[in-house]
Amino acid sequence: KQLTAVSLFCGAGGMDVGFNRAAFKTIWAADKNSAACATYNRYAKREIALRRDLAKEDFKELRQQLACTPDCVFGGPHCQGFSRLGRMSQTDARNDLVSVFLDAVEKLRPPCFVMENVKNLNNERRFRPLLAALVQRAEELGYSCAAEVVNCNDFDVPQARERLILVGFLRGGRLRHPSKYFFQVLSRHHKRAPVSYTHLRAHETRGNL
Repeated sequence: KQLTAVSLFCGAGGMDVGFNRAAFKTIWAADKNSAACATYNRYAKREIALRRDLAKEDFKELRQQLACTPDCVFGGPHCQGFSRLGRMSQTDARNDLVSVFLDAVEKLRPPCFVMENVKNLNNERRFRPLLAALVQRAEELGYSCAAEVVNCNDFDVPQARERLILVGFLRGGRLRHPSKYFFQVLSRHHKRAPVSYTHLRAHETRGNL
């Protein structure tokens, strides 16, 4: 069976590359940035990424349009409001997009979801209530949910880039807490890059991605 996925806030398709390599086929993708969508489609060699304002998307209608229930919904909602490179403002309107991500999960009901964001959503005290509310909402929707900060350098990526990963799995399978098991398995597959890249900036490593 071909595993399918919906990609939200897809940008130029970075997460999609990883999911595609893990045997998922993206059947719908969207981002508000037209240049990002054009880059995505050029790389994918098919017109799949749509320019959409996901805050206004009707995900119930999208579910009806899709030929199947996606096996996974994944994406990285805008992080500027949480990032240290921004103002880390609790009133930044873009912070609401993490809730939009769960709106999609609620309507599409995939067996699992993966959301990526900056580590500050977990590490900054002012944002922890928001993360806790996201986890609680996912649990109330029937998902086993967990969040951890991971370092990309632990998985053979030439950047010491830490990211928050929020995962959820619909309950009902053999595992009591599949989301926690996910991170246990992940920790056993660390593959730190053979050379330390922690002193390098993003533009110095981009060619190795």
